Amino acid sequence: MKTQPYLRIGIALLWCLQTENAWTQDYASFDNLEQATQNLCIRSIDQTEDGMLWLGTENGLFSYDGYHLIQRTESFQNSYNSLLIDGDSILIGSNSGISSFKRNKLELKPLTYAINEPINDIARIRGTLWVATETGLYINGKKMPANIDGITSLAYDEAYVYIGTRNAVFRYSHTKKQFEKIVKNSTYVTSLLTMPQDSTLWIGTASHLIAWNQATDKITHHIPMPVVKALQSDPTGNLLIGTDNGLYLLDSMLQISHITHDARRTNSLAGNAVWSFFRDQDQNLWIGTNSGLSLAHNNPILKIHDLPSLTGEGRGNQFFCVYTDQKKRLWMGGSDGILCIERFGSKRQEYRWYQMNDAHFPLPHNRLRCIIEDSKGNILIGGDMGLMIHNEKTRQFEPIYIQEDPNNWVYNIREINDNQLQIATYTATYTIEPHFETHTATVIGTQLKETQAAENNNGKRLLKQYGLTDSFLSAYSEPGTGLVLLGGTDRFALLDTRQWKVRNALHPWQITDIRIHPNRYVNHNDIKLGKIVFEPQDAWIEILLSDFSYSGISSTGQRYQLNGATEMPIPSTTQSIRLSNIRSGTHTLTLLSENTKQNRPCLKLVIKAPWYKSTLAKLAYLLTCLALSLGIYRYLQQKKKLKQERASHRTLLHEKECLSNQLRIRMQAQSDEENILSDDEKFVLRITKLIEARISDPNLNVQMLSKLSGVTEKQLYRKIKATTGMSTVTYIRDLRLKKAALLLSKGRFSVAEVMYRVGFSNSGYFTRCFSEAYNIPPSEYPAAHPKGE
Repeated sequence: MKTQPYLRIGIALLWCLQTENAWTQDYASFDNLEQATQNLCIRSIDQTEDGMLWLGTENGLFSYDGYHLIQRTESFQNSYNSLLIDGDSILIGSNSGISSFKRNKLELKPLTYAINEPINDIARIRGTLWVATETGLYINGKKMPANIDGITSLAYDEAYVYIGTRNAVFRYSHTKKQFEKIVKNSTYVTSLLTMPQDSTLWIGTASHLIAWNQATDKITHHIPMPVVKALQSDPTGNLLIGTDNGLYLLDSMLQISHITHDARRTNSLAGNAVWSFFRDQDQNLWIGTNSGLSLAHNNPILKIHDLPSLTGEGRGNQFFCVYTDQKKRLWMGGSDGILCIERFGSKRQEYRWYQMNDAHFPLPHNRLRCIIEDSKGNILIGGDMGLMIHNEKTRQFEPIYIQEDPNNWVYNIREINDNQLQIATYTATYTIEPHFETHTATVIGTQLKETQAAENNNGKRLLKQYGLTDSFLSAYSEPGTGLVLLGGTDRFALLDTRQWKVRNALHPWQITDIRIHPNRYVNHNDIKLGKIVFEPQDAWIEILLSDFSYSGISSTGQRYQLNGATEMPIPSTTQSIRLSNIRSGTHTLTLLSENTKQNRPCLKLVIKAPWYKSTLAKLAYLLTCLALSLGIYRYLQQKKKLKQERASHRTLLHEKECLSNQLRIRMQAQSDEENILSDDEKFVLRITKLIEARISDPNLNVQMLSKLSGVTEKQLYRKIKATTGMSTVTYIRDLRLKKAALLLSKGRFSVAEVMYRVGFSNSGYFTRCFSEAYNIPPSEYPAAHPKGE
């Protein structure tokens, strides 16, 4: 849920009151973003209104939202020297010209002028675009006629534009509309910075830092310096000078400090070649080097200190337990003894490191597991050296022996009352009454051994609450201050939880990008519309989130829902939502606020169906099935018809042959030429005459014909079949139907009369048999065959 406008304004005012004049950066340590950018030479930095940082490097354009570093364009041997946010575009000045990166469309296009010409600097001044190149100055794409070339840098204030070149500094008057040379004989002006509060123009060259007073038009300081690559001021007015030999700090008293990279310290300056500076919307100071970004926090929520920066030595320690006592001393113990820091952060700060075999502050063993302060102000520690108490007079640790415990390994200490302690050891848990004067303890009670952890549960809870489990090992919350002391590997930190809460209110979470596996990003216009359409093959989707606070500490408790299902946590280490193998259709992704149960619908995710599951494909499947079914039906019909035609053809041929035989037999019989017939043919002729003589008798069948002819039924079948190709029954029916056809064609008899004349008694059976034989019902036969045709 978005914060109400008035509430946000009130929180912002509170933030301003808290941070006003609160810049405490001593430049002894930096946030190097866990080395995320260490392989980049960062030449320029800028920030868009949404809070996204943009980095111009020798490898291309990158974006950084505090959690995700994304390469937007590639650049080979073409350094991005200058960036300028210009509405929805980022103008990029490079060695090969000027181009424009469209943020919403994620597209890079060259501009129509200054192509293939090295660009050293670009600026938007009074609504006009100024471009500094090797050959001259362009304003809104038009090359100025002024005889100025080799331009290296630009700076401006309300009255003038300052132009640095290879050998001089010029200025352009907005009122006079003319150029004039103000500083002569400058050896390659590399950078310019105006500081209106003292009317000074700072000029960085290849060999000096020059201060030029704008009121008197005179040089006031001329300080030898390595090649000056960049200039910037911090919120307190200190001048930051980026050179080839690290970072120089010039304060108001003209005292110079030198800060360089230290390979022993992970939070030292990232690299010694400092190319660029940038102050972001929260007044954090970003430093671009040849080995990545270094961040100097403005009034940081999380202030990290490494041991070498405190001790100046290479010794390290894993701090498993930390504590802040009533005297504001920091106690940190772990794998290599215990460290005590007194008056931390003041000019009188000092530390003691208790270790084995140390001549001044010895310990019996280096392994520490717990630190507490009892109600009387005694500092008690426990570990592999047993139980020990700090002697405030001698500043030494003295042992307290528990005679009943054989191992003397202490895992936890808890005060029960003013005179009793509960000590958890490797052997058992003891309730004791300590005697500090005699270094002994009286055991009052003994319990069975319990499983003990090196870190206390409260410390684990704090680390989880602030998303620091992967960065630190232990934590202790100082009552009433809002400060949390954190212990890590070779480092410790202070977390200001009050500012953490203010930051969360001022920096609501946003979706910064949507990545499609392996490295393709969604158009930002679609993200703004709140609806993203994915292709079926987009099986892996990652939604990136950020609050753009750059505080060095991840927010926890962020959650999301997909289609109203179970709430899922968003990992504080990645600050992203990863979705895979989502089914096709429309899905609703809901982000859940950290501090409220109210839901905020965020995105509609539309996953297209694969082509084989689309509506068009389903219609095509249906049409194909219909066409296939119709084709199969037509094929079967044609096959059946063809089969019937072939059978009919064979039948007709056979019938033709039989009729031919019968006709020949009849013809020969009528012509008294039976002597030329075969015995079987003579037999069939005799049988035919017997059938014709009794053709009107419906009882004429095979049995009757066998009796009339004196031949067995088998012989009848064999001889008739051999001569006519028909069985006895079929031959009788065939003669009946032929007689019926002859009678019907004469037209003198009805169908019923013909049926009885040829020996049929069932009209349905007669009609079916006649239709199968002549492919026409008997009622239509006379019309089709008039007068015996």
